Formats: sequence, structure tokens, C-alpha cells
Amino acid sequence: MSTPSPTPTPAPACRHFGTCGGCQTLDQAYEAEVRDKEQSLRALFEGGGIASSTVRPLLSAQAPEGYRTTLKVPFAGYRGEPQAGFYRAGTHEIVNLEECAIQHPALVELLQIARELAAECRVSMYHEARQSGVLRALAARVGQGTGALLVGLVVRRADDRRVAQMAQKLYYGMRRRGLVGVVENHHDQASNAFFGKVTRVLHGEGRLPETFDGLQVQTSLTSFSQSNHTDAETVYRVARELLEPVANKTITELYSGWAPLGLRLAAAGAKLFCVEQSKIAVRDGQRNAKDNGLSDRISFCAMDAAHGLLQAPPSDAVIVDPPRKGLDEMVRIGLQRGPAPHLVYISCNPVTLLRDIEALADRYQLESIQPVDLFPRTPHVECVASLRWRNGS
Repeated sequence: MSTPSPTPTPAPACRHFGTCGGCQTLDQAYEAEVRDKEQSLRALFEGGGIASSTVRPLLSAQAPEGYRTTLKVPFAGYRGEPQAGFYRAGTHEIVNLEECAIQHPALVELLQIARELAAECRVSMYHEARQSGVLRALAARVGQGTGALLVGLVVRRADDRRVAQMAQKLYYGMRRRGLVGVVENHHDQASNAFFGKVTRVLHGEGRLPETFDGLQVQTSLTSFSQSNHTDAETVYRVARELLEPVANKTITELYSGWAPLGLRLAAAGAKLFCVEQSKIAVRDGQRNAKDNGLSDRISFCAMDAAHGLLQAPPSDAVIVDPPRKGLDEMVRIGLQRGPAPHLVYISCNPVTLLRDIEALADRYQLESIQPVDLFPRTPHVECVASLRWRNGS
């Protein structure tokens, strides 16, 4: 989807805007951003042959700034000092983050303190080109409904004495402000992947406590979670409304993660079969199901979506929530066989959503697309689409 055209407003509320790649539309009035996003969406879908009446009005974000409850930033050295922040757009040059209009304020404060401690403890900064140094990145999250904080230090080499000192100072310095744990993620590969495969707890807890809809959950830092808790609730509400009545339905969820949606549906009386490739996310989901007394209503399959679909029980509906690249080809082939009469597609990329709707058109008829502004101050939009079997399927 194209970047919305700018509508000038007073100076953006962030000194980094224009150089940092974290947001792109802070120089617009939010109302203009919403209007431009909706126009771009309608143009995209209408160009693909989808009737304008099928696309519902974009649901605005409840808080267009300060909403991001997940922070993932690289570290690097510059003139002997640690730098941490988002990359300058189109580069691997770090903009040293001092403030941020879209991040949760607690995460900005945590980053600033972590950077100061990295300097104080003289931690060696990772150098991407040379594949040297230790501290690669920092990840942190704010817990939904709890305000708890969990932070992870991504390192090239485990058991570094100075990283250990930094972690200890960070934990005990921030514990009274809600920090429940510091973990270390070991990532020694020359790749663009943010996390490595091994994570261990350095101090406190290794999972983040959260509450929503009467459920109490704990999730690992490396398990994917939506970066906007407030408006993710809107996405989940829209999906559930499309699936009503939920009680006693059998639902297969592909790309489920730790099942933040699946757990909500199971609590509402549905029977869920969740497919997720990440074993860490599956373990989180299984533990949360057990802790909330839902193990008899939700099960998990730790494999890729295509193979998981083959294992799925007969279902009343299938939910898919793929990454930006959209559905894998083998998943599209499996869905073209029409394993369930109702398909709910949650998409973070309207372009691949359109492609997949077209690929499934022989089997499924598009009913509606509900856009949600899950990523305000960026060009990105979340969409929830409802598709049903064509007559005679």
C-alpha cells in the first residue's frame, strides 16, 4: 500500500522524525492519516476487483501515539559510546533514540537506562561488518493489564562478565518500576534475524505476566505479541464477531502464536486447534491454557501451517493470521480444498491479502474486509477479512 500523502501540521512531537525509520506520518494530523489510509486501501482493493461496499470504514486507533508496547532495537558503538535506536530509513545506521512519539514511555525510559548502564559497565558493542563485540540488541515488552516490564539483552557471546553486571544493575534499578525479569538471548549468527535460538533468565522472571478478558497469562519475550495491545483488542473483537455464535464451534487457527485470540475464543466456549511453528510460543500457549483451565478446549500443534492444516479436525471455521508475506503456497492449496465453510483472515499486509483472496476465489466468496489502524503513524494497516464457501462447495 502506498504511503499516505502528507498533510502538514505543527512540528512533529519527536526530534528524530524524518531521520528515524520508526514512523513515517507524524507530520500529519491523525484524522488526515486515517482518511488517506482508507483511500489507499479502497484504491488497492477496487483495483483488484473488490467492490467498495465490501470494504468497511477504517477503525481508528484509540491512541495514535505512545501505543507501542513492544520495543526491539539494535545496539552499536559510535566514537566509543553505545548507541541504540531504530535504523535510519533504508540503512543500517542507528539513530540514537532519546525520545519516541509512538513507543510506550516506560520502554523509552528503560532503553535510556540500559544504554547508560552499557556505557558504565563498558560492555563491548556488536559490530555487524566485523562480527565482533558482544551486545547486539535490546528487546522489551509492557504487559497488557499489568504494566509489568520484561527486558532481553541479545548478545553475540554468552556469559560475558560486563553484560552480567549491566543486567544486574538494570534489574535492581528498575524492579520497583515494574521490571519483572532480565533475560539473555544468545545470537552468534551473521543474520538479520533479531533473536537467536537460546534464551536464559539472568534475573527475576523469564515470562511476562498479562491479563485480559478475565484470563491471566505469561509469555516469553521471543514469542510474537502484537505491538499495540489496545487496538489488537479491536482486531480480536472483530474476528470474534465474525465467528459468532462461538460456543461449541470447532475452530482451526493457523499461525496462532501463543493463541491470544484462540484463548479468548476457548474461554467463550469454542473448541480450538492451534497450529504454530514456534515451539516456544506453543509452550507458552499450552501453559496458559492449563493455568486458565482451558486445556480441554484448546490444543496446539507445533508445526508449519501447511502440515498443521492436514492434521486439523473437521472445523466450522479456520482462522489464519500469517506474517506480511501472506499465506504460504501450500497453505493456499490446502485452503482451496475448502476444509471449513468459514475463513477469517487476519492480515498485516493488504497487498498479500488481496493476492490470497484472489487465489482462493474458486472456493471462497469474500464477504467483508474490516481495516483496523493497528499501526498509527506508519503506512501499515491490519485487516480482518471474512470469506465463506461459494454455493455448491
